[in-house]
Amino acid sequence: GHHATTEQTPPVAHSESSPVFYPAHIPEDYIPSLKLRIAMYRRIADIRSKEDADDVIDELIDRFGDVPSSVMGLINVALIRNRASQYGIQEIKQLDTSIVLYLADVRTPKVAELLDKLAGQSMLKIDGRPRICVTMKKYTPPLKALTQIFDL
Repeated sequence: GHHATTEQTPPVAHSESSPVFYPAHIPEDYIPSLKLRIAMYRRIADIRSKEDADDVIDELIDRFGDVPSSVMGLINVALIRNRASQYGIQEIKQLDTSIVLYLADVRTPKVAELLDKLAGQSMLKIDGRPRICVTMKKYTPPLKALTQIFDL
């Protein structure tokens, strides 16, 4: 569709569609082998629950030692993404102090549940792409806010 957006760039380092999840990656000095790194990215992407996450973390510690924060970030992101998709959320973006959750369908009962839970700090917008805008408390890192939103 055609978006008539007025280009107003906020004087912040990130662009409008900055990914919330950064820096989330597996450093080469943690898993030097590319093949193993790719395998681990896949394992992490498959994380569906806190239990899955704990299993992956245990495996990482056993095989490669203490898990660096960038890898923990990746694990949290996987958990959030998978949990979000259960709520019918297709995409998550950060816009200044709010997090925007783009919805596949506004009519899913899960959406109402989410709005209930976020009462007072969220707004459902249905102009253009249906989305929920969640206002983060000051200084809350987006990842932490998302963890709270999805009860992780």
